[in-house]
Amino acid sequence: MGEEVELREFVSERTKQYKIGELTIQSPKIQDQLFQIEEYLQSLILAQKEMAIRIKEISKININSVSAGAKVPRSTIYNNNRTLQVYIEKRCKEIEDQDILQLKRFNKVKANDKAIQIIIDGLQLQIVDNYELKQQIKEGERQLKSQIGQLEDKQKEIFALQKQINELQKRQSGSTVIPINTNTNKVASRSQKRNPKEITAVKKDNE
Repeated sequence: MGEEVELREFVSERTKQYKIGELTIQSPKIQDQLFQIEEYLQSLILAQKEMAIRIKEISKININSVSAGAKVPRSTIYNNNRTLQVYIEKRCKEIEDQDILQLKRFNKVKANDKAIQIIIDGLQLQIVDNYELKQQIKEGERQLKSQIGQLEDKQKEIFALQKQINELQKRQSGSTVIPINTNTNKVASRSQKRNPKEITAVKKDNE
């Protein structure tokens, strides 16, 4: 009874997990079939576990395992090292080379998978590095364009200032400069300082 309850609960959890819906909404026939399917799957899981343990045991072929399995004392094997020990060692080597359980092949595939994964990880890292490098290049191009634009603006300003300077120089070269007679100013200033008597005497002398 307890196993049936556990089985029902297990199937109910899986139907929810697999988004099939509540177990209770299924028809009695479907529920029974789900239980039958799960019972069979549970038997397979148990068989696989037992097989894994058995494979682990029988894959270790050496003098100790042969001694225990064949019920031949190890001391007897080692005492007859030219016959029993040699026979066991040679046979174990032959069986390992046959790789009946394909353990060597599995280990080789596993090693290859690991090497492939390392290569994939390296490629992914290169992709990330290339992406970051592209982003840096784009940022550098953007900054360069900005600096070029600023330089062009400065050149335009310099050109405009040079044009203004040229126009001012043309105006300066085309204008007439009237010289100032400093001597006349000096005479005028002296005459202004003379008194009336001196002016009269000067007139008489001139007559």
